[in-house]
Amino acid sequence: MDRYTHEAEVRETLAAVFEISVQPPKVYPLQPVTSMPVLCLEVDGNLVFPEEAFHWARSQLTKIAPKRLRRAVNVLGRLYEFWARYPNFEFEVSTDVDLLIWNYLFLRLHSPSNIAKRPFPHWEAVTYEVAADELRLIALFARYCQKHYANRGSPLGRAFSNDSDVFQLAAKKRPENDFYSHLSIQRENWEAIIGFDPVFPRELKQIKGSKVRRSAPRTKTPTLAETGAIIANEGNYLFRALWLLLFGTGIRISEGLNLWTCDILPSSYSSEFTGHENAGEPLILLCHPERSTYTGSIAESHGSYTRTDKLESLGMRPRTAFDIGPAAGWKSPVLSDPDRRLSWAFWTNDAYAREFDRLIGKILQLHRSAPSESRGPFFFCNSAAHTPYYGNYLRYKNASRAFQLACHRSGLSGYTLHSARHHYKWVCDKVLGLSSSEIQIFMHHKSIESQEVYGRAEIAAYERLKSALGARRDH
Repeated sequence: MDRYTHEAEVRETLAAVFEISVQPPKVYPLQPVTSMPVLCLEVDGNLVFPEEAFHWARSQLTKIAPKRLRRAVNVLGRLYEFWARYPNFEFEVSTDVDLLIWNYLFLRLHSPSNIAKRPFPHWEAVTYEVAADELRLIALFARYCQKHYANRGSPLGRAFSNDSDVFQLAAKKRPENDFYSHLSIQRENWEAIIGFDPVFPRELKQIKGSKVRRSAPRTKTPTLAETGAIIANEGNYLFRALWLLLFGTGIRISEGLNLWTCDILPSSYSSEFTGHENAGEPLILLCHPERSTYTGSIAESHGSYTRTDKLESLGMRPRTAFDIGPAAGWKSPVLSDPDRRLSWAFWTNDAYAREFDRLIGKILQLHRSAPSESRGPFFFCNSAAHTPYYGNYLRYKNASRAFQLACHRSGLSGYTLHSARHHYKWVCDKVLGLSSSEIQIFMHHKSIESQEVYGRAEIAAYERLKSALGARRDH
């Protein structure tokens, strides 16, 4: 790794990406041999293959589409070129890697149009959307380095292993002043490093978001009659159960797809997990898909064995680890039980809860009927017995397509899976007359200042919900 060591002078480095044939890491199901992009650097006439870039690319073969993975490796190549060109970046403190990233992004946005003036002649200026996407790809790589390259790899790989705020900014929203605090550091150092003082574009602040913001039509809210029609016109019992769950509890589709069979429990388990008795509806646990320590055994759920550990023992990965195919995200809802990293859903429709309860047995029978090599812990699975995917992950695109077909059969349009969450909020507000703070608790996006205070507020809100449902039944 001595070839990476920066001297006082600028070191000439060129990056190239080529393809090799490799066997992906063991995944579920097994994948065939495929091609993988490999990053090669020419450093002062020597060829260097950054091991962290190689192993990261291999780890992503089953997570990222081939074209996007090649694009990601090309982004890393440019970043290594940038680092080698400017020896001022020695990563003596954790903020040095932040500075490197902001400088890189700025040059990507504002590479001079005159090729003769470009520090990197082959770098043309890119749009904000491209720069934002490059930051997200770098963040994926950084999170891998944080886990695997704390004390090895190139200096750049080791620097990425630090807990840098820049990668958190790529992953989720942060207050605007957090983002600009890094830019203020960059502004002070840019002239010394590059030779001129930049004027940062206002739109650059949007890079802090997890995704490029685009305008979209406002999601409509289906009425009670419309949700009833969508459910009634669904002939597939598994999808019918999913619609009942989404409309009846307001959970996100990603939370539904991440459910395990052990997360669907009889109401008798309510006091064990929630600290209070429920009204007889099925208990739906919302467990962190990677870090929850509840994997089916209540007695062992307070240990350190996580869902990721369990899935790896089965040759699988969490759905959050995929970018395509089985991918299902996680929006980090408030965790009512932070020790076990889980929460639970709140039913606002008794009829939906009862019908869902009746369908649980059929779905569990589907799991028992599926081939053992396709079987997994996820509750919602592929129910197409005539396909090789029977019993495997239920993919988001399949759920979305089925929902659109159910809407079409009901003579409805303009609704998406997220419309169920809007419906749930509307029922809480307009039908049950719950307060905004109670609705925040039921939708799991109320901030926690004190876990004890939150727990008491949750129990009080649930009692209020039971009272409202009882009044509606009596009426």
